[in-house]
Amino acid sequence: MKLIRKLFTITMLALAGAFVLSYAYAASPAGETYYTKVNIWYEFPEKIFSTNYHKGTMMPVGSKVKITKKSGNEISFTKEGLAGVTFTIINVRKYSLASTDELFARYFSKDDPKVPGGEFSKLSSHEKENVESGSLAEGMSKEAAIMTYGYPPKHRTPDLANDIWYYWLSRVVMNQVTFKNNKIIKIERMAGSK
Repeated sequence: MKLIRKLFTITMLALAGAFVLSYAYAASPAGETYYTKVNIWYEFPEKIFSTNYHKGTMMPVGSKVKITKKSGNEISFTKEGLAGVTFTIINVRKYSLASTDELFARYFSKDDPKVPGGEFSKLSSHEKENVESGSLAEGMSKEAAIMTYGYPPKHRTPDLANDIWYYWLSRVVMNQVTFKNNKIIKIERMAGSK
């Protein structure tokens, strides 16, 4: 019985240690270089809400960034070539329905998506042009739409397998994007509350 307890204790300590190490790794990318996986839109760099409004300035996909902090509901980072500006993404959980770790994985990658063979290179020339201009257009795939506009807020688009997605342009205006066979077939601007 003592041997079983001892083995149980050792196993639990090992599992707890592995959890702490994995959590510490996932929770602490501070100081590391990443690349943006999607275009990031902002009016004020210090308040980029995960609701993902599409107005203001666009930081393009493939931007090289350095993470300065990831804690609570915030991810802060600087962009290469833009000294003195710190950007902060604020996770508004009631709209994102995601943890800050999940949000981080949606926005950032250790691999540059724009290198040859990267995610960007898999898009058609039509899609690449629209991603780079930040414009959704008919014929684009869901993957290209995500790269262009980011992930739609999950509270209105709970499943990316759905053929209708909602993106907010502002607090009161949204785009309803309709897909068929993984391609955009219609984009409608409409009034929309969250």
